[in-house]
Amino acid sequence: MKSVNIKLDDALITFDGERLVANTGIMTRSWRWTGRGFLTTEIKAGETARGSLCHGDSRDADWLLPVVEGTNPEAELVSAEAVISDDEGFTSRHVRFRAELHYAEVRLAVRFDVWAYPQAPGIRVHLSVRALEGFTWDGTLDRLETTEKSLREARLGRGYQRLDILPMSFKGKRRRMIGYFSDTQNRNDPWLDILLEAEDAKPLDYPYVCEWSNALCVEDNAWGVAMVKESHKCVNQRGVDTGFFACDPEYGLESYGWGIRPSEIDQKWRPAWATWCLVYASDERSRLRAFKTFDRLRFPLTDRDIYIQANTWGSSQGSKQHRDAAGEENVLREIASCADLGIDVLQIDDGWQGDQCLEWNPIPPRYPNGWSAVRDAAKAAGVSLGLWMAAVPPTLDDMERNIQDGGFVSLKLDFAVLNNRQKIDDLMDKVRALVLGRSHQLRINWDVTEIDVRYGYFFAREFGCIYLENRKPEIPVTVVYRPGTVLRDLWQIARYCNLLKFQGSIQNIDSVNKRLSDAGAYHHAYCTAIALMSTPLFFCETHLYSEQARDEIRPLLAAYRKVRADIYRGVVHPIGETPDGASWTGFECELVDEKRGFFTLFREPGSEEKTYAYCLPHLAGRTLHLENLLDGACWTSVVGVDGRFEITIGKASDFRFLAYNVSISSVNSRCCKTD
Repeated sequence: MKSVNIKLDDALITFDGERLVANTGIMTRSWRWTGRGFLTTEIKAGETARGSLCHGDSRDADWLLPVVEGTNPEAELVSAEAVISDDEGFTSRHVRFRAELHYAEVRLAVRFDVWAYPQAPGIRVHLSVRALEGFTWDGTLDRLETTEKSLREARLGRGYQRLDILPMSFKGKRRRMIGYFSDTQNRNDPWLDILLEAEDAKPLDYPYVCEWSNALCVEDNAWGVAMVKESHKCVNQRGVDTGFFACDPEYGLESYGWGIRPSEIDQKWRPAWATWCLVYASDERSRLRAFKTFDRLRFPLTDRDIYIQANTWGSSQGSKQHRDAAGEENVLREIASCADLGIDVLQIDDGWQGDQCLEWNPIPPRYPNGWSAVRDAAKAAGVSLGLWMAAVPPTLDDMERNIQDGGFVSLKLDFAVLNNRQKIDDLMDKVRALVLGRSHQLRINWDVTEIDVRYGYFFAREFGCIYLENRKPEIPVTVVYRPGTVLRDLWQIARYCNLLKFQGSIQNIDSVNKRLSDAGAYHHAYCTAIALMSTPLFFCETHLYSEQARDEIRPLLAAYRKVRADIYRGVVHPIGETPDGASWTGFECELVDEKRGFFTLFREPGSEEKTYAYCLPHLAGRTLHLENLLDGACWTSVVGVDGRFEITIGKASDFRFLAYNVSISSVNSRCCKTD
């Protein structure tokens, strides 16, 4: 077999028939071809080895096939090649290695993909499997008899097979588990965090298994290694064979659960869940930056991802009122309102197709002439249109027809129940074809608001962003808008995910039932500012805003629109304290290579301190040239050697939207003066 040696900038993958090495310029992962698969032998950050354990006879590959126990059968390495790829425009350019293996004994073929992005803090690995001629799987034997064979089939039928392994010692290391909750409909409460994060520093003498986390990190005082599963798992919804992470003192950090049970294997290539291996210095900022830097490479942002959106669903109460809000008469009002406020996209939610989900055409009572009137009005006003649809059962033709006729640029997909592999693959195939058919000009908004098995937080974002939560003015009570809880959710999302790939909800606080919310403690500009480091989503009928509210919102959106292209090139970090209604909190958007960035800083309603020191150790000892993006005021501030950056906000329930430059003199400042 020909050797492989492909390079893209700092990314390099080589394979000589025995040893496979993937290098991003920041980290290296090495494998050995064992005759039964590829087995990881080493992980390195720069020249520092992070794992190099001998696996023994029980580990003949990183994976264990879905249909075997103990060891894999012998494999034929049919092909091995590497190319430069961007996955048809759905990810950043990288070197992709692909090997195809045939396991004749069990009649299965496996594809092993490795993605190396230049200057990435991680490497992505992805398996796929398909049946070869003669493959069979019954899966019903355990219902007919209790024998060794039937019990083996029962065990394998549940999944939980090994998917990946990172060899390492756990001696002197701590473990950190990270997981996100779905069902935001029922977590709208200060005590119901959207993020579950736990750390365990106890000596590991026996295996530890974590079933709820999206990622597991192993750290000492110098370095950390993380394994992330690219799946739809959530803490409270495990999904399709998302498995678990295992910390095994004998073997290392392992991921179990292919996402494909034996009964789901057929002649089509079925993708397993992918994994990311990340390496970073073990301080918190480096860990968070590694996650989000890789996230940005895996799920890149382009100009088509930059938009402010409004949605017709969020102001109404009754079933018919909801759906009438999606009718032509109201949409025309909303188009004019969005144009006035500076909102880019108006998304028409449920109701345009009728009061049921039976047919997928705009109904004549609400759209007498189809989409033409709203399409023409939107074009004249300089506003784009988005659309809501159920993820299933609409066909690709249903989606393409409406998008073409209405000129829609975003599509919110709701009601998905992805409880088996075929449903997942069918939807992903449909959406991929849809986006490719629109030359990547269409963005998907994935609705994760329910407990049903949907998309999670680390899956499918190459097609668009996450529609995170419904926050309404009146009913149901579980989703009544509480600005501080929205801020808390976005702050926690921003720890380990690229917040710019999530829609942050904004509601008209004048409409919110004050008996059910503390919304009266806030003002409209503050509520809007909460969402500026995400993709802002006005989940309300904006024409209902008062003139006073509009006067607050317009200048903030105008200032944001001037700098948002820069914000979307940065990495957003949560700073300050976890929002709890009485904290100083906020976000920093860091443009690392440019020595500049942006802040949104919040003094919550219950905070009594007028001055607060944010901890920014990465800027310790540096001079910041700051500009208030709302009033143009400029000044300089020196960050303490301990990383303390002081800011004063004279009244509670207020915020600052700032740009900063890092320099040693005012010459490089974007501000015209300092004081």
